[in-house]
Amino acid sequence: MQYPVVLLGILKDGQGSKMLTASKEGGSTGGIVIRAQGTLSNKIMNMLGLHDRKKEMFFTLIPKDMEDKMHHYLDERMNMSKKGHGVLFSLDTSSVIGNHGQDYEYEESESNMTGHQLIVTIVDREFGDDVVQASREAGAHGATILHGRGTGTGEFSKLFNAHIEPEKEVVVMVVDGDKCKQISDKIVEELDIRAQGKGLLFSVNVSQATGLFEADE
Repeated sequence: MQYPVVLLGILKDGQGSKMLTASKEGGSTGGIVIRAQGTLSNKIMNMLGLHDRKKEMFFTLIPKDMEDKMHHYLDERMNMSKKGHGVLFSLDTSSVIGNHGQDYEYEESESNMTGHQLIVTIVDREFGDDVVQASREAGAHGATILHGRGTGTGEFSKLFNAHIEPEKEVVVMVVDGDKCKQISDKIVEELDIRAQGKGLLFSVNVSQATGLFEADE
């Protein structure tokens, strides 16, 4: 079974809704656009192209077999290959929960269990701290909350099992692969992620991680 791909665009302010529309025309079933107002370090913000606060981040999930087609289509529509027009990249997921009833559970395979996983949870404003608390109770040792605003277009995100609300919080954490399922399950249970309109959780493989420490170190 092929898991979905997370497509992430980092764009100039005002371009997120255009990419959302273009992605739907290209075959996606929806997405989320948030204004990037993160709490990451300057180095990471610069790497992601978010050092300028007037940026928007676009998220969508698409089937793996649409990945190349969607990159090509959005490049043509948004001129992504031209300098200064933004960045578009995709990541293979290892789990997706809250995907409008089409969940992909985390498989505790050898490749997943021996490395690290990036868990991303998208919830409405003021629920980010609840995600962090649930993750800590399940064994996570830290997380970053990114605060974002929707585009105010009034569109609904069919794909993400929720309306596009004015405020979103995106909680990001890197965890051991052998703890990913228990942490994800705890977040899903405590935040009721599978319920309509509660949010989305997905995880992706991390090829290497440096600087992660246990709580008592």
